[in-house]
Amino acid sequence: MTGAKRTLLPIALAGALAMTGCTGDDGIVTEAPFPTTAAETTAASASPSPSATALTDDELLAMMPPDAARDDLAGAIATIPVFFDAYVDMLMTSNSQTWDSLSAAECEFCQGARADLAAYRDDGYLLTDGSIRAGTTAATGAIDGDGTAIVSMPLSQSAFTYTRNDGGSMNSAAGEFSATLQLSWTGRHWRVEHVEIAEQ
Repeated sequence: MTGAKRTLLPIALAGALAMTGCTGDDGIVTEAPFPTTAAETTAASASPSPSATALTDDELLAMMPPDAARDDLAGAIATIPVFFDAYVDMLMTSNSQTWDSLSAAECEFCQGARADLAAYRDDGYLLTDGSIRAGTTAATGAIDGDGTAIVSMPLSQSAFTYTRNDGGSMNSAAGEFSATLQLSWTGRHWRVEHVEIAEQ
């Protein structure tokens, strides 16, 4: 069996970080070097609709650190780890409620992640092991004149393991990245509008 899975970062500028793996008849999983870069945009595949029942602002804030409710740079920085945790959780559970609640409608990165989720489900895969750690202590950023927050920080992704419903699996190696996010204030919390990722 041969397949292609994208772990972290469905959209980074006009590119995608990709990984491929195959499981032979002997059940041994082989890994391709990660990450690799492929020219791809979300326009190439339709993204699934957001979750039917979105989280309310109160529900979302209840699961976030207190600083995430601040309308300043510290609030934007506190939101980013929750955003990437929601990415991992979405791939593990197929529930995109938190991801959708933190994603602006125009966020192509966010749309690409939902498209990845649909592709994984169609192939019978769920993420069964993996995490992304956002380096908030190393974050830098500013609030623009229009109230938009621009934040940069390092990201550390562990190895990801996808398990298929027939017992097959696909893996990716760990990776280190730098991320720049653009966030807007909704009046209650920050929402991600744009994401750019670079390999470190």
